[in-house]
Amino acid sequence: MAHLKADRARLAQIESEIDELEQKLQLLRTEKNTAQGRLDAFKYPVLTLPNEITSEIFVQVLPPYPRCPPVTGRSSPTALTHVCRKWRDIGLATPQLWRAISLRETSGDSEETRIEMEKITIWLDRSRACALSIRMEHWPDLFSGVYNHPEECYDALLPHRERWEHLQLNVHNRHLHLFDGLQPSLKSLSLKMEDYEQGRPAVSDLDFPRLEAVSISNFERPVDWLPWSQLKSLTLNEMHPHQYIPILQNSRHLVHLTLLCCHGHDPSVAELPFPRLQTLLIFRCNQTFTETFRMLITPVLRRLQLPDAVMGDDPIDTLSSFVSRSGMPIAYAVHHRGADQRYFQGGIPHRVSYHPENPVQERI
Repeated sequence: MAHLKADRARLAQIESEIDELEQKLQLLRTEKNTAQGRLDAFKYPVLTLPNEITSEIFVQVLPPYPRCPPVTGRSSPTALTHVCRKWRDIGLATPQLWRAISLRETSGDSEETRIEMEKITIWLDRSRACALSIRMEHWPDLFSGVYNHPEECYDALLPHRERWEHLQLNVHNRHLHLFDGLQPSLKSLSLKMEDYEQGRPAVSDLDFPRLEAVSISNFERPVDWLPWSQLKSLTLNEMHPHQYIPILQNSRHLVHLTLLCCHGHDPSVAELPFPRLQTLLIFRCNQTFTETFRMLITPVLRRLQLPDAVMGDDPIDTLSSFVSRSGMPIAYAVHHRGADQRYFQGGIPHRVSYHPENPVQERI
């Protein structure tokens, strides 16, 4: 019976220890709940901002409109919606986050293409009534994936054409007819022509009442279907005289003109006056463009940049003739890459001050 007595004593001891541990456990639970309550009551300062302020911060995080952020990744507005529920709600309620859309290349897999198009459709829906900036490059028929299916892209974009404000596209002749009709919001258009087909572009009823900036590249034939006379900014790339001369003749209201890789001249044209032109940037044009440069008359030009080749065999004569012919104002800046200021000072009239400036980044 002695062992029973020992067991009873041990049980009493165990019960006492359990009571002590339960008391400690209760104290720990109470302390835990108190600490958790303090944490739950704390609000991170960024989450105390009004939704309108947070929304504006989100917009400022992205590249300045109309530049397009990536659709996916850490720099995408989608990443902001993955931080917490509040940020997701704010992001989805901010249509400006989704108004600049860049279509990317895919591997060519049909499922990947389908997913990419779903993302674009979601962005279009989230942008609501905002004006749109659309960038579609490296297609069609030259690369893989979604860019081999431009019809799918247009099927998604065409219902929103009234909201198109900035377009940057690579396009074939056979797709230009999709631009027919009124596009009331379009302000800038950048077209690189994958112009491997024969025949005139199939466009007939274009209406761009607000279009003021155009950039075109790789057009094999004259472009007579854009409203050149209303443009303020124009960039021409890789064009020959029979292409760019008619465009310049009809673009007399330009304020900014950039010419890249434009070669040759048209001897039948005596002059090309631009009474409002303030900026003239010429890149990668060779000496065959010198005579075209001599045709330009720019009385209010404020800035000129050009390569050595365009200056010809007598750079001082070319420049001084250009300045004299145009009758430029005093506040005039010219940049001739690789040139010393003193080299040109003698060829510039005294009424023109010479200010060398840093070269502009050459971009196509």
